[in-house]
Amino acid sequence: MEVVITGRQMRIIPALKRYIEERAEKMEKCADPSSHVVWTLKTEKHRQIAEANLHTNGFIFQAQEETDEMYASVDGVVKKIER
Repeated sequence: MEVVITGRQMRIIPALKRYIEERAEKMEKCADPSSHVVWTLKTEKHRQIAEANLHTNGFIFQAQEETDEMYASVDGVVKKIER
């Protein structure tokens, strides 16, 4: 699975990038190997927003989560897409 990570108004540190790639492996269960996921991470004031678009089998699954911590936002997005 191809993983693309974009940061808006923030830098993507290597630890966060590895964390997202590990979580993206969980999404492979519901996707084929040729699929790709596009992550967009944003910070707005005290909000940490993570959004993911999973493109697989002609479908697009989209989820967004907003919390006080980016890692929690990423986990919330993965849970929503798995559902």
